[in-house]
Amino acid sequence: MGIKKYSAMIMWESCLSCRLLFATDTDVINYILRSLHLISENIEWLTTPATAMFALICANVWIGIPFNMILISTRLYLYV
Repeated sequence: MGIKKYSAMIMWESCLSCRLLFATDTDVINYILRSLHLISENIEWLTTPATAMFALICANVWIGIPFNMILISTRLYLYV
């Protein structure tokens, strides 16, 4: 499998996991916050500007850091 197909697969998986984290009805973050009794109703992450910016920053970090770590570790593996 080429690096392009592998990187596309990683990006697709990251996008799906971010969608699962920030979906309004069935998201993981609201479930955790509700089970800890920190919120009483679901937070609509992508509808208000403040929470949308937070969700976008989290998604960018979620997607960017693992992808870059794979690239760095591959580069280090090639030169060791």
